[in-house]
Amino acid sequence: EPRPTRPNLLRHTLRISIPVSLAVTVVALPIYAVSLANGASPEVARTILTTVSSFMGIGLLALIPVAADTEGRIRMPGWGRTLLLITTMVVAYLAVLSTDAGRSFFGLTPLSVETVAVLGLVAVIWTLAVLLIRRTGLVQRAVDELIAFWKRTSSVLRAERGRPA
Repeated sequence: EPRPTRPNLLRHTLRISIPVSLAVTVVALPIYAVSLANGASPEVARTILTTVSSFMGIGLLALIPVAADTEGRIRMPGWGRTLLLITTMVVAYLAVLSTDAGRSFFGLTPLSVETVAVLGLVAVIWTLAVLLIRRTGLVQRAVDELIAFWKRTSSVLRAERGRPA
């Protein structure tokens, strides 16, 4: 039997998922366009896009709170578990990118070590910026204001139409 949806799922999605998705797009698509403009083939540009997007997604793992085990203990410090997870995911992606079978399965092409390093650096800088913005609460406050405005506007519109607010 499915569990009921949390009442603040929409708010959570608006506050975290959508802004972060837009932030990935704002960085990844220009990198893709620049790589095409500089003569990369569509396959290489797609691999560059996939790599930078994957690295940024892996960096977002730093936002996930570390849960305790079933006995309420965290055997490894929270930052250690997060770092281990991020490192494991980066190694797994690099293994896919560096093997013929992995590249073939995901439709990727080989990239130079320098290109992967630059994309990794872009992702690290992006992740640090996201963490800083998240810590300041700037985006969350803006989304909360947007939600409050939406609620006020929708209740006014309902009242004008004669429906209960």
